Parts: sequence; C-alpha cells; structure tokens
Amino acid sequence: MKKLLLFVLAIVIPVSASASSGKAPGTWWKEKSEISRESYVNGYKAGARHQAGHDTPLSKFGAKELTDGLNNFYSDFRNRNISFNEAVFYVADQLAGVPDEKLNAEILKLRAAAVGAGSDE
Repeated sequence: MKKLLLFVLAIVIPVSASASSGKAPGTWWKEKSEISRESYVNGYKAGARHQAGHDTPLSKFGAKELTDGLNNFYSDFRNRNISFNEAVFYVADQLAGVPDEKLNAEILKLRAAAVGAGSDE
C-alpha cells in the first residue's frame, strides 16, 4: 500500500503541476533536473507495471535510457505538446527497434493530435 501511495504522489503531483501551470509537457520536462526526470521515469515505470499487473514495454529499459530518449524527444519543438504517456511509449518503441517507417507514421499522428492541445508559456 505504501508503494502505491508513493507512486500516486510521484505521478499525480508533477502531472497536476504541469497541467495547472499551462505549460506543454515538453516544456515542463525540460525544466526538471536530470535526477528529477529519472526519478519520475522510475515511478512511472513502477506504476505502469502495477496497473498492468505484469511487465510493460517500459520494463525492458532502464530509467536512464528512457530519460535520455525523452530528453531527445522533447528537444524537438514539434514534440513539445505531446503527452508524457505518449512520449515515453514512443521512446520505448525506438529503443526496442521498431522500424523507422512505423515510428515516422506514429510521430506524425502524435504531432497532429497534439496541435492545439496546449499552450506553451
């Protein structure tokens, strides 16, 4: 029960802070320290595994790998409004070796869906 509570706090507080600040997910991500980013990814991975009841695609990769991928993902201004959830699974697909054609089609869909989804202050 303690682990679940810690997970909820680790996920809900930063996500609600991002939402209430009106900042795009990518902007919110870039403002965090590297240790905060890795901690957030660790908590997110644990929560995803707990919610699914089994390993998820994120389980295959370390927090550092995913954090590096997310840093790269959000360094592209076109990805700034894409949600963390979509971004982290996209990065996991990249790390898993999903073919570029499939990744390119996916990123175009994510960007189109994110247009107007939020504003960056």
